[in-house]
Amino acid sequence: MGTTPRVYAHAGVPAGAPQRPLDAPRCEHSVGSTVSAAERLAAETDPTVLGREAERLALAGDHEQAVALLCRALLLVEQQAGAPLRLQLAHSLGSLGRHAEAADRLRADADAAEPANRLALAEALRLAGDLQGARDVLERCRTLDAARRGAPVRDRRRQEAECALLAGDLEAAGREAERLLDETGLSGAERVRVLDLLGRTRLAASDWSGAAARFGEARRGAAALGDSPREVRACINEAICRLRLGATDEAARGFRDAAYLAAVLGLRREEAIAVENVAVLEHLRRRYAPALEHYRRALGLLDALGNPEYVARVAHNIGELLLRLGDPIGAGEQLAFAERVLAPCAAVPAAVRGESTLLRARIELALGRTDGAAAALDAARTVYAELAEPERQAEIAALEAERLAREGRHAEAHDLVRGRTPLLARFPRHHAAALLVAADCLEARGSDPSASLERAGEIARALHDDELLWRVEFRQARHLLSLRRLPDARRALGAARRTEERIRGAAPAEFLARMERMPDRAALRALARQLDAAPAVDAPAPSARPPDRGPLPLVAASPAFAALLDHARRIARCDASVLLCGPTGSGKDRLARFLHDQSERAAGPFVKVSCGAAVEDLFLTDLLGHERGAFTGAVERRAGWFETAAGGTLFLDEIDQTSPRTQALVLRILEERQLVRVGGVEPIPVDVRVICAASRPLEEQVERGEFRADLYYHLRPMRLDLPPLRERPEDLAALARATLERVGGGLRLTTEAEALLRAQPWPGNVRELENLLVAAAALASDSELTPEDLRRAGLGGRTAGSVGPLARATADAVATGVEDVLAGRRTLDDLVATLEGRVVGGALELAGGNLAAAARLVGLPRARFAQAARRLGLHPARANRKGERP
Repeated sequence: MGTTPRVYAHAGVPAGAPQRPLDAPRCEHSVGSTVSAAERLAAETDPTVLGREAERLALAGDHEQAVALLCRALLLVEQQAGAPLRLQLAHSLGSLGRHAEAADRLRADADAAEPANRLALAEALRLAGDLQGARDVLERCRTLDAARRGAPVRDRRRQEAECALLAGDLEAAGREAERLLDETGLSGAERVRVLDLLGRTRLAASDWSGAAARFGEARRGAAALGDSPREVRACINEAICRLRLGATDEAARGFRDAAYLAAVLGLRREEAIAVENVAVLEHLRRRYAPALEHYRRALGLLDALGNPEYVARVAHNIGELLLRLGDPIGAGEQLAFAERVLAPCAAVPAAVRGESTLLRARIELALGRTDGAAAALDAARTVYAELAEPERQAEIAALEAERLAREGRHAEAHDLVRGRTPLLARFPRHHAAALLVAADCLEARGSDPSASLERAGEIARALHDDELLWRVEFRQARHLLSLRRLPDARRALGAARRTEERIRGAAPAEFLARMERMPDRAALRALARQLDAAPAVDAPAPSARPPDRGPLPLVAASPAFAALLDHARRIARCDASVLLCGPTGSGKDRLARFLHDQSERAAGPFVKVSCGAAVEDLFLTDLLGHERGAFTGAVERRAGWFETAAGGTLFLDEIDQTSPRTQALVLRILEERQLVRVGGVEPIPVDVRVICAASRPLEEQVERGEFRADLYYHLRPMRLDLPPLRERPEDLAALARATLERVGGGLRLTTEAEALLRAQPWPGNVRELENLLVAAAALASDSELTPEDLRRAGLGGRTAGSVGPLARATADAVATGVEDVLAGRRTLDDLVATLEGRVVGGALELAGGNLAAAARLVGLPRARFAQAARRLGLHPARANRKGERP
């Protein structure tokens, strides 16, 4: 969805740093003049001369050269005499953002008699992120300066308030700053610094009007003093407040005035930050081309200054913009660049670390890597818990919900959004993003998402956020289509396309192709194709029936299955055919649905076809469709499954049960991407992704000539193997909880019941587990399922008087039959046929002649079981006649 780009308020510079008055002439400092000065001073050994030249360079904004000269000067003086030079050096290092280095230089003055260097040390530690170190130094100042009055004491008190602000104690910071304003004898420069502190305190408290008033006072006070750098900084911060108040035109004027004034005065850092905020404003206005241009300009200015913190923050914002433009790889490169810039820093500010982790989480989600997103979000939670920033905590909650939904954990995602609503509601943009996730989860679980979508749409319109709005409108169109309200769906889709087109019109041309590949936009196109193919009028309302809750989500508590799902997410992003292999009941149909939901075709139809229970000629007709008059009874044209699934996914289950003729037809359609209906002559384009599933080892079938090798080799590159349930015991408890949640009634398993489930071999895999739990839930008399409830539902068999003897007799028959085959007394085919008769007949007997129940006992589809019973002559009434000894 993208996040709001961060606007950056000025935290100020160390008190006492050299400032050039507004009316001072600009000191041009070209490369040539700098080299000339360096050459002129190469042999200079007077530290006073070096210090004066360094001050001139600092006033011109060339702090790198100033630092070099001051380091030389310090080598020429004694430690005690170097305090003024160290203070001057700390100011230049601070202007470069090298606060930790400034603190190291000043540590020698921690116990100095004069307070200036001690206070500068406290400020450098605070700006370097060492809050406790700064407080320790300030406490030392309080002790050493107990008898002092005047400016040093006021500066210490201001810094203590700065520490309180950094620690999140806004009340203490604001209270002390207000007291300082009321002090008599406060100089104009001190007043400006305190007003700046008060403005930032109000800004942190989201009091935009109060902050704007304080920054305005600071700006006017700095202008009266001729302190142009502080005037520029106050101008930037005041513009930020205007932006927060929605006065974007005023904000734009403020940022541009600050950028111009900073450029005229040679204040390159202030110019860069003003330009960066112009970029943020353009970003928020969805004017992406100028936003990207200003971001890059700001990055160039800051990179030249060597301020790693600000460089990283601009890189983060560029990364956010690239994500919105559909370029997660480019966003990742910006994040990597920011990390390289910050690597040499002794301490990275927590706010910058937090931005980095949130950007990483968004990139990982955009790339479908939910494990990486989970790790990034955990790191972000830690950072923003320390910073006590509720807006970022709301953003984390929305992203976490999105991550859970992408993993198919819809119930958890929806519960998270519902539980964090009080926090989310305070920050509309994150609330709307979370409501979209909640709507997706409701839709996936067969519930109505309309209320969540309506509320998200209201927020998006109030924010004038087209990025949110078109996604709301698209989901509304998709939901209306599922209800067969076609005119309403078309209207909603038209609105979504118009809104999305406005966004595309604002994007740089080089990003348009990337934006087209974004999953939501691909789903929008698929939905448009689906509506274009739909009838012009609404279909009749379906008959009343319970809502279809859809398949249970995939559960991946075990490392092996989690790795399988991660691989499946990557496969889902391409459009190639997929082969799912695994035993009956292992969840191939759910994995197929998962692949569809994670793909660009998610908005299109998902059509499941069972290949094993069909008569071949009828199956091929259903697969291809037919023209009117193609055969007796073909009174009208009918689309086949390939056409029905257009724009979506066709799932061919039990592909291993099809004949070579059917396999050849499927392969031809997959390769040519077109078909001809039965009775037709015109080829019809096929726009569908095919997923095939097999329960038997296809390699063995290929060797025996039962499955076409060319179709197998076509499908094999995108193959996923599902393990049986007995090989993923870690998933069993989670699967059981998901099943019971679906059943409803607040049921849960006792510890003993869970242990009993773990002890079972589960030959029927996940399907057997779910059927058992559904039956146990229906029979349960309490809110907990006990081992006795599970046994009543059929766990462990089949009662001692019926199933046990039959199972033992069958085992004996198998053993005897194997001996006969090995001794040459009978053929293997004869043994297999006899055992099939015994199993089918036994299942019918146990089920009392009920075909559906007997089919469930042996884990076969009802149609396939009935076909086998007919072939064997085993009708329910004669089920007990079969059973000769093998």
